[in-house]
Amino acid sequence: VDKSLVEAAGGRYRMLETIRAYAAAQLGERGETDALRRAHAAHFLNLAQAAEARLRTAEQPASVSRLRAEHDNLVAALRWLIDTGDAAGALRMCAALCGYWLPSGMRSEGVGWTEQVLALVPDGPPPGLRREYTTCFVVASVGNLGTEAQPESLMSMVGTVADMLSEATAEGPLSPLLRLAWFIATLLAGRTREAITLLRGDLRDDDPWLRSAALMARGILRLGTGRIRPATTDLEGAVSGFRAIGEPGGLAQALLMLAEVANHSGEPARALALIEEASALLKPAMHGDDSYLMLARLAGVRASSGDLEGARSDLLRARALLPPGSTVAGESHLLMVEADLARRGGDLDGAIALYESMRAALARHPDQSGRQQRSTVSCQLARLVAERGDRDRAGDLLREALILLGDNPDAGIFLHIAAGFAVLDRDPVRVATIAGALQAARGGWGPAVSVEGFDSVLDRARTELGTARYEAAFAAGRQLDRAALTGYLTRPAG
Repeated sequence: VDKSLVEAAGGRYRMLETIRAYAAAQLGERGETDALRRAHAAHFLNLAQAAEARLRTAEQPASVSRLRAEHDNLVAALRWLIDTGDAAGALRMCAALCGYWLPSGMRSEGVGWTEQVLALVPDGPPPGLRREYTTCFVVASVGNLGTEAQPESLMSMVGTVADMLSEATAEGPLSPLLRLAWFIATLLAGRTREAITLLRGDLRDDDPWLRSAALMARGILRLGTGRIRPATTDLEGAVSGFRAIGEPGGLAQALLMLAEVANHSGEPARALALIEEASALLKPAMHGDDSYLMLARLAGVRASSGDLEGARSDLLRARALLPPGSTVAGESHLLMVEADLARRGGDLDGAIALYESMRAALARHPDQSGRQQRSTVSCQLARLVAERGDRDRAGDLLREALILLGDNPDAGIFLHIAAGFAVLDRDPVRVATIAGALQAARGGWGPAVSVEGFDSVLDRARTELGTARYEAAFAAGRQLDRAALTGYLTRPAG
């Protein structure tokens, strides 16, 4: 190597820059540049497509490492395809790389490339490329899912995604990732029956990764409606499935969900063991756009399991990885964990101050966050000020949370708000009615939320009303749909 025209760097060989420039000039003079760039793009398209399926297997770490090592070549090929207007090649390349960008913490990069590729085809997908087009559209829409403030726009967007995925099946079977995205988009669009039908198909699919992902999705749905035992069974099945496949990313997410269940079930030791395993699996992915969010989630689960020191350590690492110029929405993910740690450490006033600052910052920048996030912050602040004894302010904040959420399909947040009203209410009939509505609620998306004081409030209502009156109010609550329950919650007692 010392006497050759190449140099070694990072375990790879490359030309000296002067030799590279000379070779490029010679290719240009001979008119061979385009042929070489075309061959280069074809080679790396084949590489990306071959790696895509392996990203859902035990080969995921090796495939990610290979793609990361070839990152400059991959984006150079994609850049050339876009610059030359090769829409078909760009769609294929971009679709193949989407499964690499997202789990590798390069969401922003993926969104940027997919938007450029979609601009090549303003009239919609070319014939035979509907699946590739839809993959790019889904990834380009990811950013909007987290920041869209208007529920009407959110519902329209996820409905469009669901329809596009349905239409894409006309050109052949969808990849497992697109199958999962189809279910999620359909559910978020409020088409629950259609979503459940899709989920049942995924649970019976021949692909083991899709079956495991579907089990995890069903477990999350069941958690959202308080069905802890079947949810636990689903999540344990997902863990077993991902473990059998050897796919670390899915396994880590299933372990974290199972850890949250263990926390709510009073098994902190088991929760911590699950967290430690998930943390080890996630370490290789701790880089890129979303690393701080992974660590913030780990910190939150650790805190609720009682490992405050471990949570603080994860939170410090998350802060170090927070991208410069992050939005207030991104910062608030870390502040929520910090507030939880403050409260668990006995500093209730400090926790309230953190939530007050988040609420004010999010209100000043509504374009940087979704209504879900603002609603969650108001709901959590209500819980803290109620704990301090300010019940009137807590009620105002819960009503604010309801208004902010609007008709957003996130039932998990809505049920948390409703449970908060029950904890505040002194009327046992209203408490029993709200409890009945909560039990009847279906279609939740997200983990179950443990609301402190809820069980004791229900016990007091049963005692004050007696069995017959309590059951009557509970049954009346079961008849309330979301709109009716919203009206009931905001109506003054008496």
